[in-house]
Amino acid sequence: MSVYGLLSETAGLLAFCRTVETGSFTAAARSIGTSPSSASKAVSRLEAVLGAKLFRRTTRTLTLTQEGETLFERVRPILNLIEQAGDVVQFNQNTSGKLRVSLPGECV
Repeated sequence: MSVYGLLSETAGLLAFCRTVETGSFTAAARSIGTSPSSASKAVSRLEAVLGAKLFRRTTRTLTLTQEGETLFERVRPILNLIEQAGDVVQFNQNTSGKLRVSLPGECV
């Protein structure tokens, strides 16, 4: 699979990682501001693109497959970096005010 195919599934990757972290589609959906159905469908689309099941689903449990564990280990650090980059940009945009600088009278 090409990197472009995987990158086109960023919503699925985010839903997948949040589901792993929170333990459910409902909690993952709450954290990313979508419905549990949308989060589940995004993960299903990701599974279809990858051609692999990422979770073992039952009515009461949700557990990672080996493929899911491997993907999570590799994708989570990348998503963390993207979130941090967004935080830096957001922080810089919100910075405002006066800055006073005091310098000595003589410059060499």
